Amino acid sequence: MPVNIQDKGPFEFMVDTGQTVQVISPDIQNAGVKKPHIKVEGLAAGGRVPKQDLADWSGISLIDEEHHTQVDMPPLKAVVTDFAQAHMDAQHPVAGMLGMDTLLLFDVDLDFPAGRVRLWAPGTAAKDAERTGMVEIPATVINESLLLGTRITGKLASDKKDDSKQT
Repeated sequence: MPVNIQDKGPFEFMVDTGQTVQVISPDIQNAGVKKPHIKVEGLAAGGRVPKQDLADWSGISLIDEEHHTQVDMPPLKAVVTDFAQAHMDAQHPVAGMLGMDTLLLFDVDLDFPAGRVRLWAPGTAAKDAERTGMVEIPATVINESLLLGTRITGKLASDKKDDSKQT
């Protein structure tokens, strides 16, 4: 997702639906990041994350290339750190990752077949669901992690004898 910071950019950012805060590469840490004020640590998919600086991040705009517009964001929290995804593809450098802090500000449509993310003003995506073919996926916030959980039921592909079993 293209992002402008302090009217500079665009910088390419990844979207990580399970990440609680934004992550910014040290290459752009001076772009809208105020001096870190606290250190945080936690758990991630790779295990324990050592203490890192949590900073205020402002002057952020998400770029809508299709409509040639931008959405100005409120100040967010960000960790400035080097991360593996920034270096995975030299042709497509990643300057940071947007996490749940950003996604919770919108109704979000992750359209994998079209390869795009659409962000809607809160409560408005459902109004356009008939035209867009989107469906709401009921979810609940799981404890203090703020991760969303959902229950999906259906037949097991490996269960050919008994169609009544659900997961």
